[in-house]
Amino acid sequence: MRIGWIVQGSTDKAFLVGLKNRWCPDASMHELGFRGTELRPRKYANACKEGLLKGVDVVVILTDSDSRDLNSVYKEESKHLSGLEHYTILGVAARNIECWICADADYVASRCGCDAGRLRVENPKDAFQRAVGITRDKKEPEIAELVREYPSLRPMLDNTSFSRFYDDVRDFAQLNGCSIPNEREN
Repeated sequence: MRIGWIVQGSTDKAFLVGLKNRWCPDASMHELGFRGTELRPRKYANACKEGLLKGVDVVVILTDSDSRDLNSVYKEESKHLSGLEHYTILGVAARNIECWICADADYVASRCGCDAGRLRVENPKDAFQRAVGITRDKKEPEIAELVREYPSLRPMLDNTSFSRFYDDVRDFAQLNGCSIPNEREN
């Protein structure tokens, strides 16, 4: 499996790498762009088509809703993928990707050596970045490993936006002969 990706930042990329390593370690990942800084949603179609020409099987796009309504962001982003739905997966994190990662604050705190209470906030982005030690070094390998080793994704699945993303990934995998475990049962 060849996975093309469009994400907002390095933590999003590391999150995807962690999931890939967890579910499909033999898959390869191919950068199609960073959303926002170099690739606006209106350019998704071109980037996806470029990915197909490069032989990717699926394009995964991750973005944050920040303080905006999750469903509005999903709808707005989806309109730029019209006609491309059969090989794209859109994930819109409620607030930001750190909310998904910190769903199990005890696990993340134990891995990072910090107080779990600092991660149990509405927006754990700053606390997570401090805990992981993100500076100029974006700590992508450490974040990917943290996600790959997550004991159970059930806490993430309690987040509606991650649950939607997970279902879309699992549906795509099943339609394309890949096996992704049912994390709801683990």
